[in-house]
Amino acid sequence: MLHDGFVIENGTIVYNKKNDITILEDIFQAYNANINAIRNDTLGNYVLGIFKEDVLTVFTEQSNCYDVFYYVDNDIWAISSSLYDLVEPLKEKLSINKLNVLEWFSRHAILNDETVFNEIKRLSGEQCIQIINDQFSIKELGLPIKKITSENYANNILEIASIMKSDAEIFSNCLGDPTLGATGGLDSRMCLAAFLAAGSKPKLTYGLGNSILAISKKEDKEIDKLFSDKFHLTFEEYPWNETLPLDKYWDYYTSLYGDGIFVYQGCDDAMKYFENLVSHMLFMGIGGSYIVKRIGLLSVRKM
Repeated sequence: MLHDGFVIENGTIVYNKKNDITILEDIFQAYNANINAIRNDTLGNYVLGIFKEDVLTVFTEQSNCYDVFYYVDNDIWAISSSLYDLVEPLKEKLSINKLNVLEWFSRHAILNDETVFNEIKRLSGEQCIQIINDQFSIKELGLPIKKITSENYANNILEIASIMKSDAEIFSNCLGDPTLGATGGLDSRMCLAAFLAAGSKPKLTYGLGNSILAISKKEDKEIDKLFSDKFHLTFEEYPWNETLPLDKYWDYYTSLYGDGIFVYQGCDDAMKYFENLVSHMLFMGIGGSYIVKRIGLLSVRKM
């Protein structure tokens, strides 16, 4: 660490329409304790840590899709984007919150800042972590709400479409054509439309097999093939089958991806497919970001 400070980043981030290593220095120079100003110029799912003027600040993107967990015990603290990685060195200090375990399994989420461990919290998109003179604190940021500029429904739709197209152009210019884990659903079609409007050629993929996670059926695949034919896109089907016994690869994939592995239940063929994607971007409905966000893991720039 140099005396001037540093920037540390995890995830996928585009800043001022750039994605190369120089953006970390740009962020450092631009940062003046106004987190929302930095967020307004970024796209992606990420966590940023900025140490400047003797203050360490940690925050995620506004949508808070990117998990950040933290543990604090007086003057001892730890921060991680993986609950698994955070738990490993702290096992003896942690206790299970049984009610939160039930909530997680029934709702696939815990609807506040708590986790399945009483001593570990999850950072929200309306908060940041600040550490000053070794004193850990959580600061409330608030989220600036974008106001609808028109009462006309059609105009609002056009405005949303324009924003999506612009974001797709930025992502494509920085990271190339994406892979889209597509179904026939509205979210997939909106994502596909945005990239097509931006002049991109997404690769469409669909997983089928006997896994209970392959919840869609062949009808979705047929819709993908129709899109592929109409817009001259590459389509690829991949296997998504149960691995028996179910926990055969859990330790292996958990060591690579932490708790994110449980979204995919350690299905070996699906995991191998995701790992070997040629594209730098994967857009997906249910949980796709769990794998992509942990590939590449970490970028650091000292100032």
